[in-house]
Amino acid sequence: MQTLSLPTPLQAINDSLSGKITEEYGIFNLEIDALVGNGSVKCVELDKAITALDIKVKLNKEVSINLKSSKENIVLFMFCTSGEVLFQAENEKPILIENLKSSISTANSDSQRELKLLPKESINLSILVVDKDKYFSKFLNGYYHSDIRLEKLMEALDNVGDLLSVGTYNYKINEQIRLLNKQGLTKGITGFLYLEGIYHLILAYHIEQFYDDMQRGGRTTSLTDFELKIISDIGEYIVEAPELQHNINGLCRKAGMSPAKLQEGFKHLFGKTVLNYIRHVRLQKAETLLLNSDYNISEVVYSIGFTSRSYFCKIFKNKFNCTPKEFKRNMQTKMKQNKQVA
Repeated sequence: MQTLSLPTPLQAINDSLSGKITEEYGIFNLEIDALVGNGSVKCVELDKAITALDIKVKLNKEVSINLKSSKENIVLFMFCTSGEVLFQAENEKPILIENLKSSISTANSDSQRELKLLPKESINLSILVVDKDKYFSKFLNGYYHSDIRLEKLMEALDNVGDLLSVGTYNYKINEQIRLLNKQGLTKGITGFLYLEGIYHLILAYHIEQFYDDMQRGGRTTSLTDFELKIISDIGEYIVEAPELQHNINGLCRKAGMSPAKLQEGFKHLFGKTVLNYIRHVRLQKAETLLLNSDYNISEVVYSIGFTSRSYFCKIFKNKFNCTPKEFKRNMQTKMKQNKQVA
């Protein structure tokens, strides 16, 4: 039997969690040992510069993962959506990786760094392991070689060192992770390219926030972390029930804040006004239903909370450059072609 050649970050995780590792279409999957807990770790090597890890586990005991790397200039971009994960640098106290906040650190051969995964709660942790020199070389050697902003960014990443750089709430990343967790994603080259696109977007959002925090001194909103968490929960509520007739007044009552604060929070977390965010979520749900259900267009419209089929078709076409019917037909054709190739 041929032995799998594992990506280094996955091997480090397997040393702690242990279990069965399989590989399909370039995607590694580690099913952890039942004595440790339950769940899995997905690992994708995007290129020589980036390795993506998605850890979804519920543990029976605390588990430590060694982040030490044989390479230099490795940057870790981490984002936890649930559970408790601690980051600990050598001779330092553990720091909680707060949920829904972008966290950045480094890994190299000089010092010890660990992630401590705590038991009982389900953990959903995304890690992008990036070879800084290789990743940014394509920018430094090209059009952006003289970009002062890029030079400042590189310098700031160098200065992270043993510390854990924690940003504010980042719902853009959370939204992309939700897409990764969707069931029924296409396999084969289409599925891999889909994952690759999302991972690159997640990395871009990490870098964007790190740069913005560096330029503005961290905080870019008057809202407190507590208020941002409430607004994040309101966003999740809309995602879970897009078919409800959400409105500003009702959401303000649920959040316990004024319309001005609610709008500020939505623009900060989601980059959209409240109403535009509701429409965005409904269109995403429509996309999922068109791909993964037998619903006709009218049933999709009803399921996502719209009352006008013509209005839905209009805004759908504005977003996807085709009608819902054309979208469904095109995707079905692509999936058949992909199955034939596989």
